[in-house]
Amino acid sequence: MAAIGDQISDPFTPIEIATTNPIESFSPPIFAAYSSRNGDIFIKRLAKYKKLIGPLSFKIDEDSKQLSITLTPSNAQYSLPSFLVLSELSVDDSTSARVRSILTELLPSGEFTIDDVAKKLGYSKQTLQRKLSSENTTFQKQLNSTREVLALNYLQNTDMTTSDIAYLLGYQEFNSFLRAFSIWKGMSISEYREKMNK
Repeated sequence: MAAIGDQISDPFTPIEIATTNPIESFSPPIFAAYSSRNGDIFIKRLAKYKKLIGPLSFKIDEDSKQLSITLTPSNAQYSLPSFLVLSELSVDDSTSARVRSILTELLPSGEFTIDDVAKKLGYSKQTLQRKLSSENTTFQKQLNSTREVLALNYLQNTDMTTSDIAYLLGYQEFNSFLRAFSIWKGMSISEYREKMNK
C-alpha cells in the first residue's frame, strides 16, 4: 500500500477512486458466506456461489485435518497474476481461534473479560473454560497471544504511538504494556522499532 501511496500526489485521489463507481456495493454471495457458522462452510459457500472476475475458479481439497483452497485459471494455458497468488490459507475453527477473533474485536472497547467473550460465543464462562482446557490452553493465554499479535501488527504497519497501541490493546496501565512487550520479544518497544527500521 505504501508503494501505491508514493505514486499518488493528490491525497484525495484514493477517496475519489473508492467512491466514484463502487465495483461491488453489496454482494449476496459474500454476505451469505460471511454469515456462515464457521470458516469451513464460509469457504465452501464462497467457492460455490461467488462468480469470480475472469476465467478463474476455486478448487477445494479437504481431508480430516486440513482444508486447502487453490485459485486456478479455468484454462491451463493461463497463469495467475502474482497479486492473486496466496502462499497458504488455512481455516482454524478451534475455540482458541474463535476466542482470539472475538478478542480482536473487543479489545479496543475495553470490555473483553472471559464473561464478555463467552457471551459473544453463546457459552457460559464454565463451558468456555472447559473448551479451552480441552485444547490445552486458557483464556489468559489467548488474551496474551492476541495482544502480542496485534501489538506487532500495529508496530509494523502503523505509525501509532506506543500509548495509543496500549490503549487499543485494553491495557489500563501503560507500564503493563511495556512489561508485557518486553516478555514477548525480550526487548523494549523502542529497541524493537529500531530493529525494524534497519
